[in-house]
Amino acid sequence: MQDTKAFIGFVIIGLLIAVWLWFVSPPVKVVKTKKPSDTTQVKIDSVKVNAPAAQADTAAVVVSDSAKTINAFGNMFARFSRGEEKDITIHTSLYIAVLSSHGGALKQFQLAQYKTWNGYPVQLIDQSGPTELNVLFESGEGKLISTKDLFFAMNAPTDIELHGDSAIITAVLRIDSVSSIEKRFTFHDGSYLVDADFIFNHCENVIGNYHYQITWDKALPFAEANSIDECNGAEAFAYQNGELESVDATKFDDTYKKAPDGTTDWVAARNKYFTTALIAPSPADGAYLEGKRIGLPDNGAKEEYNIALQFPYRKNAVEQSHIRVFLGPLDYKLVKGLNIGLDNIMSFGWAWLTRPIDVYFMIPVFNLIHMLIPNFGWVIVVFSLLIKALLYPFGIKQMRSAKRMQLMQPLMQEAKEKYKDDPTKMNQSVMRMYQEYGINPLSGCLPMILQMPILYAMWYVLRNSIQLRQQPFIWWIKDLSAPDTLINLPFTLPIFGMHQISGLAVMMGVAMLIQQQMTVKDPRQKAMVYMTPILMMLLFMGFPSGLNLYYLMFNLFSIGQQAYFNKRHSEIKLVPVVKTNGKSGGKMSFTQRLMETQKNMEKQRSTTMKQQQRKKR
Repeated sequence: MQDTKAFIGFVIIGLLIAVWLWFVSPPVKVVKTKKPSDTTQVKIDSVKVNAPAAQADTAAVVVSDSAKTINAFGNMFARFSRGEEKDITIHTSLYIAVLSSHGGALKQFQLAQYKTWNGYPVQLIDQSGPTELNVLFESGEGKLISTKDLFFAMNAPTDIELHGDSAIITAVLRIDSVSSIEKRFTFHDGSYLVDADFIFNHCENVIGNYHYQITWDKALPFAEANSIDECNGAEAFAYQNGELESVDATKFDDTYKKAPDGTTDWVAARNKYFTTALIAPSPADGAYLEGKRIGLPDNGAKEEYNIALQFPYRKNAVEQSHIRVFLGPLDYKLVKGLNIGLDNIMSFGWAWLTRPIDVYFMIPVFNLIHMLIPNFGWVIVVFSLLIKALLYPFGIKQMRSAKRMQLMQPLMQEAKEKYKDDPTKMNQSVMRMYQEYGINPLSGCLPMILQMPILYAMWYVLRNSIQLRQQPFIWWIKDLSAPDTLINLPFTLPIFGMHQISGLAVMMGVAMLIQQQMTVKDPRQKAMVYMTPILMMLLFMGFPSGLNLYYLMFNLFSIGQQAYFNKRHSEIKLVPVVKTNGKSGGKMSFTQRLMETQKNMEKQRSTTMKQQQRKKR
């Protein structure tokens, strides 16, 4: 009856808190990405003469505009700042790419097998900016030139379809009769890698310094519904001599920059599930990373990253740089298969603990089960059963220890009453009882300690594995990598950051409550029986539904195991252990070592007190 009243009390308190928060908290809206444009065109402004009366004014504008253009680009490149834009579209089985003559670079890169949160193909090039994969250098006239602002000549069909083959497209900027800059792109069907060659013909007087950069200026637009969650997975990297440099824009409106010198194998920028990487087979001699976090309406955010490889320019008649560009999903098997260390940008938690669990156990086992079961929800159910089976011996030991601890409660209570005025003797009495009955008070924690690294590793896999992205399970569970929201709340619960009701989190809380009632019998811990499930339920409300499904199933299997144990092992009694030579089992137990440590501490404390008393005398 008291348990029922306590439960009703907690429910009433929770409802009162929820109502109060609803009145005092501002509404929180889910930030949704705007519908991506399929064919965003770059418009070139030009001055037109519409009437004779306007000729004088227009001429002045043309002169002024021409002066500004020359001032910006110099005489050498001013004429390339205007031109007619031409697009070439390349269709492959994995993506649709668009090359533009404006910049002679990539304008679109649309993935064929992945959709945004609202059902459109994932686009890996920000349509609000210029083309990507450009060359940045200082001209012989001292002007900072980026080829994204210049118009190239491209002679190729406007539509190219690849069926198991490759296509080479060249964009040329012919500066004079001998000097030119060429960009040569090679697209391969069935691969997310694009080869790019940058060729400088007789540019000794065109490029004014001894370095140039190959840049990607605005990496990776949004593809997920939750912009904050996607920002948390965004970052830029440079890989140099086996070491990873990174830039993570964590604060709003601050610009984060790094320009590490030295041999550079690749630079990359990622969001939660996709990446852009510029790979230098012949290493570059430097890198540049820049990031900025920008606030959006409705408490949203976005992060923009610029990445670049720096190459030396030696003033030779012909110089060429070759890079490979990876534009695609952060699929561990795919990225690992590149054999360049790009898998290091994938977030699997602590390198010394959770990452090995994910890489060598979690991902292979998941893939193995998925070969037999196509639905990843059922894969998680089977996986949780497998983990429970692996931890079964420790679970049984925990249950036996808990049962014997319950039987010890009356004896421990007697000791506490007897030595209530002497805590030291009370602790010694309790330790003697542990030793007498062979009970390790920490043995019940072992299964939870062993499960925690697996739980953390599962968190990183379910949060970052693209295989689980947008994968449904059953009923309302539409995406195992996101919360299974039943109701969106008009407020956010402080501390927990909760603004939705998750069905799996609620069921997990109920399962944990049942499990607690089956295992906790100490009357003084009755409050924890209810508080722990409630706190865990609130904490898990914003977790990926796959993680909640795992924890729910693990708790359900634990309930079944506990019920089986209670039925088969109800005869457990509190019996003193057999002693050999005055020691349990002939070997000092954990409890004995604990008692010895306590005795030594008492002796040391007593000795210290005596020494202090002698000094006072």
